[in-house]
Amino acid sequence: LESINEDTSSIISFKKDRNSPVAFELAYTIGGDYTVQDLPGNEDEKVDQLNPGFDLIGWKLEDTDSDLRSVFTFDDKGCVKSFHMGTRSLTLYGGGYIAASDTPYKIIYKTQNITMDGYDYYDEQAMTGTTSTPDAPSYTDATNNLKNITGFTARTDLLTEREIKADGTTVVEVLYDRNAYTLTFHANDGS
Repeated sequence: LESINEDTSSIISFKKDRNSPVAFELAYTIGGDYTVQDLPGNEDEKVDQLNPGFDLIGWKLEDTDSDLRSVFTFDDKGCVKSFHMGTRSLTLYGGGYIAASDTPYKIIYKTQNITMDGYDYYDEQAMTGTTSTPDAPSYTDATNNLKNITGFTARTDLLTEREIKADGTTVVEVLYDRNAYTLTFHANDGS
């Protein structure tokens, strides 16, 4: 909110959309004119986000009263752009959410051990991608982020890209086998 007036006769509440994967529940006591550029959901307000990995589009008004709606303006997604609060109380609901494009995940690189019966940790890389949803699956990108490790070759046949979880816990492993070399002994008439 850009400002909070001393008028404490009205309350605006922000609540989750019933079908949303993300929930914000806050209440402010306010009055006067406001815009939603600094509403909860951005970096200016720290709120409890029950499921990270999604970005809030905006807030909408669930009320059919035409007189009440007349004090609001809406964007092309139906979210509130600005309003005059006056002395009334009302509730705004999450007006839609999109999958975040900066959800973290990790690539772990492992190299074959000297006895060639397992793999040891070599390195890791922090990455970001779009949160995967049932309607729009999104996967890690380890295939395009392979490392050149001298003496080893990546096992791309064993590499399985994983869906990027909203909670940022996705890990994909890349295994590297030791390179095999052939040694030939030439006796040259010796023994």
